[in-house]
Amino acid sequence: MLLTAAGARADDPRPFIRARLTPPVPPAIMSGQAVSLTITVYVPTFFSTAPVWPDTIEVPNAIARIDTARAVNTSERVGDQTFAGISHDYRVYPLAAGRITVPPVAINVSYAREGGRASPPVTVRSDALAFTAQRPPGTEPGERVFAASSFNITDHLSRTQRGLKVGDALTRTITMTADDSWSAMLPPVAFADVEGVSVYAGTPTADDKADERGGPNRAMRVESASYVFQRAGSVTLPGMSVRWWDETQQRLRTATVPEVTLDVAAGPATTSAISFADEEALARQRATEARAERRRRERLLLGLGMAAAFLVALVLLVRRFGSPTSRRVADAWQRAARSEPVYFGRVMRASRASDPRAAYLACLAWLDRIWPPQREPMTLERAAEIAGDPALVAESRALGACLFGRAVATPPSWSGTEFARLISKARPILLAAARKDRPNEGSRLPPLNPSEPGSRQGASYKRVSA
Repeated sequence: MLLTAAGARADDPRPFIRARLTPPVPPAIMSGQAVSLTITVYVPTFFSTAPVWPDTIEVPNAIARIDTARAVNTSERVGDQTFAGISHDYRVYPLAAGRITVPPVAINVSYAREGGRASPPVTVRSDALAFTAQRPPGTEPGERVFAASSFNITDHLSRTQRGLKVGDALTRTITMTADDSWSAMLPPVAFADVEGVSVYAGTPTADDKADERGGPNRAMRVESASYVFQRAGSVTLPGMSVRWWDETQQRLRTATVPEVTLDVAAGPATTSAISFADEEALARQRATEARAERRRRERLLLGLGMAAAFLVALVLLVRRFGSPTSRRVADAWQRAARSEPVYFGRVMRASRASDPRAAYLACLAWLDRIWPPQREPMTLERAAEIAGDPALVAESRALGACLFGRAVATPPSWSGTEFARLISKARPILLAAARKDRPNEGSRLPPLNPSEPGSRQGASYKRVSA
């Protein structure tokens, strides 16, 4: 045991520090075996603030870390003076055989002086400590092992071994637990390559738990790897072994995980392998759709907000200016509701919803809205011919056959999405043709029996030739 007392004189009591190896180092310490280091700081009165303990200590060829247990209060009488002390334990793990030297450890303390005033920070330093570590018998030079009172290693497969086929994935998890050890000392697992299998190692996790009832501390390390089978046949996942030093029996031991043999059957050609690129593309597509849905909701909320603001403004105008203004506002609202963009918007919504009846009725109402009054109402197929688009003619006929054709085993193929694209493309052509056919608005007499645009008298909707 080594001791440093900085200025511990009875006539001028000052703080001091003691560092010792506990219990005393036995003649043989193996590399990887922990050595306890206890550091105690003493002050002549009481601590005004708690000492700040370093989490680690830089030790050549070793790792020194603070113990997870809490600090312990103590006291000691030196001469006629009683000193209050605080102790903390560290664990020193030698990484190689040879002499291990723990350098001086500096701790800043502050204590109460006369009148209860806190002293300025005082730095106390311990003396250096040293011990010798040996290579465990049976190990090779440079081989690193860890020490524990007990150790266990297990493996677990994420799914049953039956029914595996090409393209399937399986996860193998390796769990190591050690008593009276530290998770950082447990060795990493090297998942070997397997022919015909893609191996993807996961991120390891480590954990240390202290037993509050005085039992051993338990260290744990968990590693995993995913295996994706690329070809059929027998596949063997290699076993693995871990050598460790048994502190209880003072001997080198080996823990093993057996190899695992799997039978992989042939799978469909389209699923012979897992395409991570396809998964990433699907994730990007879903993200794009989510953004589009958010924008749609934002536009909907904006539209609702504008409509609410318009209604509020309408109520305020009616209250202030009376019925003439309200009538003008109501007329403007009705004109907007009967505008061509509103009618065409109904066509697009019904088509994109793949609702043939609603799309057909919306098209007839839109054509009645844009076309001048004639003896015969404008039909959808005729409008498609005027647009000069054979594809639109075909889709118009398919829409009519879908609604009015005889029941057949294979129904006509009508695509609402394609129809919306074609009618949107033909829209400017039809608008121009409608303006060309419309007579002079100033010379045209009003219709004898006016009706709402889009109302086909005598029928709910008119059949087109299929």
